[in-house]
Amino acid sequence: MLFEVLKARGYRLVGPRIRDGAIVYDELASVDALPAGWTDEQEGGKYRLREREDGALFRYAVGPHSWKKFLFPPMMRLWSAKRTGNAFELAPEQEETPRYVVHRSSIV
Repeated sequence: MLFEVLKARGYRLVGPRIRDGAIVYDELASVDALPAGWTDEQEGGKYRLREREDGALFRYAVGPHSWKKFLFPPMMRLWSAKRTGNAFELAPEQEETPRYVVHRSSIV
């Protein structure tokens, strides 16, 4: 229910999910995308997912990704230009900055 309310208010929901054999931060469509019942095992040169029997939602260590791709996008258009005869007309970017709701809990 909370996910639907936040999405209806224009927020992008971001949190942990399983993708490509790891727990990573990504957009979430629903609470079902959370890694319920999964944890990770990390050692020097080793990363493995392991299923848990208790169905816990946030029992993992920090994964291989960060929030950077959401907070500092790798590409952002600042302005555009249109040629008019021998001159250019500059137009500022009108795209609205996304609003995020993030969940960053990890319990070891």
